[in-house]
Amino acid sequence: MTFSQPLLVLLILPLGWMIQRLSRERLQRLPWLRALATLATRLLVVALLLLALAGPSVTQAAGGVQVVFVLDRSASIQPAQEAAALAWIQTAVRGMGLDDGASIVAMGSSPAWSGPLSGKLVPGIPVVDATGTNIEAALRLALAGLPANRSARIVLLSDGRQTAGDALLAAQQAAQLHVPISVIPLPVPARGDVAVASVELPHATENGEPVTLRVGLQADRPTPVIVRISEDGTDLGQHTLTVPAGLSTYYFSQTIEGAGTHVFHVQVRAQNDPVPQNDALDAVTVTAPAPSVLMLSGNLAETSSLATALSSSGLQLTVAPAKQAPATTDGLSAYDAVVLADVPAADLSSAAVAALQSAVHDRGMGLLVTGGATSFAAGGYAGTALEQLLPVTSIAEAHTGQSSVALILIIDKSGSMSDLMHGVSKISMAQSAAIQAIAHLQPSDSFGVIAFDDTSHVVLPLQQVGGTQNRDRAKTSILALQAFGNTVIYPALRQAARYLYESKDAFKHIVLMTDGQGETTAPFLQLIKQMKDNGITLSTIAIGSDAEVDELQSWANAGGGRFYYTSDPHDIPGFVVLETRISSGPTRVQGQLAVVQAADDPALRSLVGTTLPKLHSYNIVAAKPSAQVLLQSQLGDPILTQWHDGLGQVTAWTGGSDASWAQSWIAENGFWSDVLHGLLPLASATDFRPDLQLAGQSLTIGVDASNPQSGFADLVDTRAVVVDPAGRRTTLVLQQDAPGHYSAVLSNVEQGVYELGLAQYDNGTVLRQTTDAIAVPYPAEYDIGPPNLNLLAQIAAADNAPTLARPAAAFSPAGLPVYSTQRDVWPVMALLALLIFPLDVALRVLYTPPIPYDPAKMGAEADRT
Repeated sequence: MTFSQPLLVLLILPLGWMIQRLSRERLQRLPWLRALATLATRLLVVALLLLALAGPSVTQAAGGVQVVFVLDRSASIQPAQEAAALAWIQTAVRGMGLDDGASIVAMGSSPAWSGPLSGKLVPGIPVVDATGTNIEAALRLALAGLPANRSARIVLLSDGRQTAGDALLAAQQAAQLHVPISVIPLPVPARGDVAVASVELPHATENGEPVTLRVGLQADRPTPVIVRISEDGTDLGQHTLTVPAGLSTYYFSQTIEGAGTHVFHVQVRAQNDPVPQNDALDAVTVTAPAPSVLMLSGNLAETSSLATALSSSGLQLTVAPAKQAPATTDGLSAYDAVVLADVPAADLSSAAVAALQSAVHDRGMGLLVTGGATSFAAGGYAGTALEQLLPVTSIAEAHTGQSSVALILIIDKSGSMSDLMHGVSKISMAQSAAIQAIAHLQPSDSFGVIAFDDTSHVVLPLQQVGGTQNRDRAKTSILALQAFGNTVIYPALRQAARYLYESKDAFKHIVLMTDGQGETTAPFLQLIKQMKDNGITLSTIAIGSDAEVDELQSWANAGGGRFYYTSDPHDIPGFVVLETRISSGPTRVQGQLAVVQAADDPALRSLVGTTLPKLHSYNIVAAKPSAQVLLQSQLGDPILTQWHDGLGQVTAWTGGSDASWAQSWIAENGFWSDVLHGLLPLASATDFRPDLQLAGQSLTIGVDASNPQSGFADLVDTRAVVVDPAGRRTTLVLQQDAPGHYSAVLSNVEQGVYELGLAQYDNGTVLRQTTDAIAVPYPAEYDIGPPNLNLLAQIAAADNAPTLARPAAAFSPAGLPVYSTQRDVWPVMALLALLIFPLDVALRVLYTPPIPYDPAKMGAEADRT
């Protein structure tokens, strides 16, 4: 026994002593036995009252088991399953003891509680929204209805197919409260149901584009069906199929015609289908107007064949002379891509080039530049702002006559050149480069090789290339090089300059390759300036991370040549061959030239499995380091090269734009269509992008907005007009929730297509706008599928809930925690005090002895008065 006011118990003895002292004279007149009974009765009443005031209570075990039955009433539960579940609950309730308690939670999209069961009869089950299953919400409601400190159990009767919430979170909460959740799986027998599980097609399409409609059909047993497809309400025909058990995928080819939103409706029909709610689905695609392309030509007559090929790609093509190019980005805003067809740089004003740069980099416009007689180097691109846009470097045209060339290669043969990189030594690739360079020179040209380590070594004095014997002797000398020693560059460069000072050749060029750095005390720039003043140019190749890149680049700039850097020795021969050809003739290559594929890309998909046509001519260019070469010539020169500049893609085609350069290639309409479509701006490059997210029955309508300066469009009035499947229009104000992002939530969406018009306003003026659409499927509750026994097992395992072998076991206390309860006993003590008090009164009142007369005492009292 415990007391809430234990100090009051301590008053019993002093209070009893006080009562005994005050009652002693009166009790002495009573017979001793009666006096003792009177005193004992009075003390007992006082003691009981004090004990009652002290708040006594006793601890005892809590009796009975409280059970909450969570019954799945969602649409996935058939009437026969629900009837069996109710019968199970009714049987369990009949076994309920006097101290037991029970209630029922009906489960659907949201739960409902029946209240405590009275007696042993199951009342009417609450009605819930059957279009969903939220096990988490039902379990939390069941936990909230359980009394504290009492043995309790939850019995979940479900197929486990939750469509919302996280049941395991609620199961973990129940485990923390020591409330086990026993599960009774409700099996789903096959019933001949067939459902349209999915309908897929590209969300964004182009006018006239063929698309594939991917339809997923699901059945719980083999079933013959009829599939009917319609587009925008127009029947496209029906297909008779036999759908096997499980999920099957079928493909239907369609062609999208006309801009705007297109809704495809797919419906399946089967005899005796028990669930019509899952027999149809919609898919939506938004078709933009045909992309617009501006073709600027340097010579309209010569590029007419290319214009015809581009027009066949389904694009809106506008052809204009290059000199009429728009000079502002607003003038280019009407186009998705621009083609420069054999355009000389002089035909484009500086304002037009600046507009192109801005439209490509900031707005995502595509750019295609084609080769020709007045393009790239021949068109004066080298060193211009236009060349900065391109993925290739235009090589300044060398000599166009028959003048000879003198070329000297200076090769680093220090010890570090023997190091292996990417599986080969650097010196071996340098030797290969020198040998290949000889092969690209004319017999009348001059060629020499100087190597250096601690000192310079003349491997091959400057001499005419000559015939085969000279080339073989040169090859033998080059292959005899061995790497050792340190790096001393200046003497070798000075020796090469001396050879070329004495040369009578019209064009003199040096290519220096090294993986180190020059001597800090040597007057390199003074020597290089002197060389340039004497008509000797210098290009440099830096090999590996140890090379002094800045130094070598400055030498190339001062020497009027080019700088190359590579971390892969395999690149060295290509650089040297390119330098050889640049220094030995014009940048245009002619002949029957084979083309090979260098990389995989969607721009080449029309060429897969075909023999690539040959070219008659192409411009020599060099790919920039971050560019991707898709096609190259048999000589390794780039033919089709691309890269991204800001938001836009730029592609360079060096094969020319008329029949004399690329007759067979211009006839490849599919190739040109793929190239142009690859240039078109992506959705992410626009300044107003819809962001639609569907979660259950809630549709989040969002949009990302940016201003023309590519910054976030913040604090702008943004609204959405929503047209639901019934044709009702709703206007929503989107609130900004992140930089440049606005959103609003549309609740309780229904199955069907929602079309949206999104816009931003400035005092009623539309700043930017777009449209979009989304197809809302039927609720997931109507999907075909087996019970989620794994989830049910995880719920039960959260607190090792026992399996109920029979319904009556639901109220068994076995395995449940035992709780104790405190019961107040002061009412009992107060009642005993009240019952004993009349006895105390009776003992004192029913007989009172007379007071004896004492004359002496009375006289004494009179004298005192």
